[in-house]
Amino acid sequence: MNGWAAFAVHLLLATAIASGVMVWSVRLGARRPETRRALPGMFGWLDEQRTYANAVSIARYARRHPSVWGVWVFASAPAVAAVLVSLVGSDEADLGSLLRRLSPVGEGADVRAALVTYAVVLIVFLVVLAGYLWVARSADPQPAVLRDRSGPSRWARLTGGMFVDEGGTLEELGWRGFALPVLVVATGSLWWATIVLAVAWWAWHLPREVPALRKSPQWRRFTWLQAQFVWLCLGLSVLMTIAWRHTGSVWPAVMIHGGTNVWSKAVGGPMWARAGKDVRTIVVTVLAAVAVVAELVL
Repeated sequence: MNGWAAFAVHLLLATAIASGVMVWSVRLGARRPETRRALPGMFGWLDEQRTYANAVSIARYARRHPSVWGVWVFASAPAVAAVLVSLVGSDEADLGSLLRRLSPVGEGADVRAALVTYAVVLIVFLVVLAGYLWVARSADPQPAVLRDRSGPSRWARLTGGMFVDEGGTLEELGWRGFALPVLVVATGSLWWATIVLAVAWWAWHLPREVPALRKSPQWRRFTWLQAQFVWLCLGLSVLMTIAWRHTGSVWPAVMIHGGTNVWSKAVGGPMWARAGKDVRTIVVTVLAAVAVVAELVL
């Protein structure tokens, strides 16, 4: 199986799993109407628990409301698809290569460059997080994760959030662990691979938009939001590709994906209220531009 075939099969499998979750959810809601309230009800529960949506909190809630495990299955689809394809793949697409990308420093990567990359990712995350917390300090109400917690507890919980985000933690073995290395070989270009993967990553999310769009088909708003999301996917993909290039590992992608979700989901409300726009996308765009310039100059 060549690179393009491996990528295509991986994307189809990941999309099929995600679509299957959405179809199952709709059918379950038709048979058992009470399950339709489970996912909306999770956000009130998260507020009571003084936390936010991540892989751990969603799993805790799903123990009470099993239908919510669908969120986990959806988010895990790229990783599950990667493992399945790697069982029959070869070269960059085989299981051994996939598992080696779970090492913090991959094959052929310079240890010093990898450590510098991890340090930069962590420092940038903390600096931007400080900006979000500065805006949130006077918010009323404060984000749930900040209530009745000391400063060190807040910082520890939010920094740990980089590693337990349902997006970064459950998805990235499939995207940057499998699809990116395969696409680099298939396209012969790090940047074309990044662009192709960014678009594929965006498209994979579309099944989750279908139910809401069917209920309220606001096409102009939908198109605008999807355009913003494509741009965010591209900016994040650029950052994660550069980090992968210097480490050969999936872990910087987990940290970047999860960390930017922490900004948005855990403490992003006050920033949105003050700025009136998605500051995360602006920050990611600036960081991606700086990272590309640094790659070209250094």
